[in-house]
Amino acid sequence: MRLTLTTDKLQVVLAGAITTNQLNTVTTYRAIYGGTEQRLRNVANTNSTTDVDLCPAPAAGRVHEVDTISVYNADTVAATVTVKFDANATEYIICKQTLQTGQTLEWNR
Repeated sequence: MRLTLTTDKLQVVLAGAITTNQLNTVTTYRAIYGGTEQRLRNVANTNSTTDVDLCPAPAAGRVHEVDTISVYNADTVAATVTVKFDANATEYIICKQTLQTGQTLEWNR
């Protein structure tokens, strides 16, 4: 998955409030610019029904190439997770899945 514009972001949001613990997310990606490639990661917790960036928007002249996404349900109950592409505030759902306690949603390039 490639983020090419300064307004492109990859985000996660939950369908409802958590019971005990927010879900843990880890995203690995490459920042590509001027013939250089830098490997980066973004570690974040969900924020219930508020969007959280899995991969931030690239700076001007850069591209973010997403390699892996992991969302782990650390809560004590099932959680419905939506992963979406945000293109300048227009959102496109990539997947929506219910994770049971202890389950992980993974995506690999």
